[in-house]
Amino acid sequence: MEEKNEKPEPKIPGWLSEIETQQLLGCRGTKLWQMRSKGLLKWIKFGSKTFYKLSSIIDLLESNMAN
Repeated sequence: MEEKNEKPEPKIPGWLSEIETQQLLGCRGTKLWQMRSKGLLKWIKFGSKTFYKLSSIIDLLESNMAN
C-alpha cells in the first residue's frame, strides 16, 4: 500500500512498480530482490524506484505452473 505522503507513481506501459509487483505476487521486497539477483525477473531502476517488466513476471508464473 502507498504511504499517504508518497506521490503516485507514473504508469509505464509494460512495467510494474515495486509495490504493484509485491501486490500481484503476494510477496515482499526481499523476495523480489532475491528473484532479481537470480535473474528471474527483468527490472530497471530510476533513482530510488524499481520497476519490473510485466512480461518477465508472466513468464516466471507460466514456467512455475503445475500440470
